[in-house]
Amino acid sequence: MFLCLVLFSLSLVSCKKNIEVFYEEAKEYEVYVVEDKTNKVECLALSYPVTSAESIFSLYTTYQNHIPLGYNSPASPNITLLDCQVKDKEIFFKVDNYIFLSDISLFYDVLSKTCKLYGYEEIHIIFNDSELI
Repeated sequence: MFLCLVLFSLSLVSCKKNIEVFYEEAKEYEVYVVEDKTNKVECLALSYPVTSAESIFSLYTTYQNHIPLGYNSPASPNITLLDCQVKDKEIFFKVDNYIFLSDISLFYDVLSKTCKLYGYEEIHIIFNDSELI
C-alpha cells in the first residue's frame, strides 16, 4: 500500500503540461477630448476603435464612456447621427435637435481635430438642411 502511494505521488510530480498563453495588445487611437479642470482640448490615446467617420462621431456621443476620467466630450450623448456622408475628404454629419444641448463650437473643435488626424480635411454639422458651423 505504501509503495502504491509513493509511486502515485511520483507520477504526479513528473506530469508536465504545456500551457500556452496568447495575448494581443490593444491598439490605441488618438482623439481630441476636453480636460475637465482647464476646459482645454487635448489629444489622448484611447483603445476605442476609430475606423470611420461614424465611429469618431459615436465616440463623442453614444460611446463617451470610453473617454477616461478627468476628460469629457462636449457633445450631448443624446445626439442622433441621422446621416453621415464622406465626399472628397469632407464629412457631412446630419444630426437631430439634441445638438443644441451641447457646446456646439467646442464639439466642432474636438470633432474637427480628430477627423483631421484620420485624413479628413473638413467637417460640416448639418441640422434641418442648414450648416451649424
